[in-house]
Amino acid sequence: MNQTPDTPAAEPVDWGRIQRWALLAALGGFAAFVVLGIVNLMGTSSTNGTRTFFLTYSVGFACWFVVTYGSIALRTIHHLCGTSWGLLLRPMFVGASKGMYIMPLLFLPIAISFFIGNNSPYWWARPVEEPIPQVFSEELGGVEAQQKAIEDARFRRDNYLNPSFTLGRAAIYFLIWIGFVLMLNRWVGGDREGDGLAHEKLKNMSGPFLIFWAIIGTFAATDWIMSLEETWSSTMFPVIFGVTCMLSCLVFSASILLSVLNYAPLAHVVRDKHKIDVGSLTLALTMVWSYTSFSQFMLVWVANLPEEIPFFLKRTKDGWEWVSRALCVLFFGLTLLLLLFRDIKKNPVRLRRMTLWLLFMSFVNVLWWILPALPHPDQYLHVPMAIAAVIGVGGIWGWWFARNMKDVPLLTPHEALMVEGEYHRELHHGH
Repeated sequence: MNQTPDTPAAEPVDWGRIQRWALLAALGGFAAFVVLGIVNLMGTSSTNGTRTFFLTYSVGFACWFVVTYGSIALRTIHHLCGTSWGLLLRPMFVGASKGMYIMPLLFLPIAISFFIGNNSPYWWARPVEEPIPQVFSEELGGVEAQQKAIEDARFRRDNYLNPSFTLGRAAIYFLIWIGFVLMLNRWVGGDREGDGLAHEKLKNMSGPFLIFWAIIGTFAATDWIMSLEETWSSTMFPVIFGVTCMLSCLVFSASILLSVLNYAPLAHVVRDKHKIDVGSLTLALTMVWSYTSFSQFMLVWVANLPEEIPFFLKRTKDGWEWVSRALCVLFFGLTLLLLLFRDIKKNPVRLRRMTLWLLFMSFVNVLWWILPALPHPDQYLHVPMAIAAVIGVGGIWGWWFARNMKDVPLLTPHEALMVEGEYHRELHHGH
């Protein structure tokens, strides 16, 4: 049954209450992060402790950055394709993309880590006199391959990956991304009210924006994540990064939508078709993530290049092998098994559980990218610290998201008419 003007409206979402809970999460997460960081620092050398502190914070930043960054791509795809799932998820995309306004502030600890010398988790930010860690054994190419890889790494450090240049690029990235969001937000209100000019503006902007989104995202993924490894490089990783961004934002936004189905003005509007579309797109992006991740592993395996192998070797020991297996089985396998069934996709409770699970697994994937990059000898708190950072940064991000959602209607009258018209067209074709 669809909502009509005579249907009593449900209560609106209490975004203020969500803000309060988010602030509590931020306080608790950062308090735990600082306490765990101090305990960890007391149990190891100051250099390793400081590196771990900033590395684990970068996990928290990256987990919520991928949600924010993915929202820009999904917004542009919706404007280009006119999707029905995008019509209902667009408010969440708008709220998430406004998170880019506070991302430079959340990035500050990472920017600081570029300039702390030997304490930095980034090898290229440390003094030139410090030798780059030897990552090759005799089985992986021996001294000759090791020396060549170290020379290549030094060349990258001297000419591209240095603190000042990397920070300057980050400033440019944020200016462009914030500009994207501001321009999209300038016209989205009119589009949601049926303004044809605003609709055409958004459609014409979205194509170029999506291209630049992919290009700049490649540079950011290289600077902030891939460069943690001394010698590793991958042309496939930026693709994995982009897919992860879109999947993370999609499941986050879908979990919000499925949580407010009974609130005004969405009550009785979201139908089985919309839920099936969201579930199918979630499955499709998960399969693309699985394909690209396997392709990266396969290419490294086939090429057998000494400079690339250490990335996977680090993630097959010290307990990380179990995380690698979990990503294969619980991220890809379980999703494929469950989201093939229409009954699960049509059930809002089950589908919401799946979206929350996939958001969690996306964060585990980001943690798997970053945390094994540095050795953690005699340290056992780096994983709890990373989890606390995710909660702390997520609390601030969630507070900002809920604040923005107060000004973003979940459904406008024009959009309600579009959904209603779509429903009547389906009935007409069905008869």
